Amino acid sequence: MHAPNAINQRQDGSSFRSYLLLVVLPISIGSAIYLIFRDSNILIFRLFDVLGVSPPNRFDPGRVANPVLCALPDGLWVFAFASWMRLIWSRHWFWCNLPACIAIGSEIGQLFQVVPGTFDVLDVLFYTLGHLLSQRVGK
Repeated sequence: MHAPNAINQRQDGSSFRSYLLLVVLPISIGSAIYLIFRDSNILIFRLFDVLGVSPPNRFDPGRVANPVLCALPDGLWVFAFASWMRLIWSRHWFWCNLPACIAIGSEIGQLFQVVPGTFDVLDVLFYTLGHLLSQRVGK
């Protein structure tokens, strides 16, 4: 089965704008939250060390609520991934729901200590909200 190229499908550029707004922007916002506010012990900062690149200046997250720092970037990732799948496979249930299944499945794996990490019900909530929002916005 061949996936339609939804990003280049329309001549007016609306699909490309949708891609930027629904996929690139949420990933960029989530990445910025991680890079600017999160603890330097997370995996992405080890990548900076390996690449020999200085991480961006970080700010004290004291005034930013914990769900914004921890769960929102993950919810944005699910939103972007699910939106991308909807842009490509709008009529295929499996592909449109895969991002939420991966995210929530990994969180359940953390609960049962099959996947490294700490289970957090807020992560599940933000994954679910990101997925549901992607399904509403993508219509």
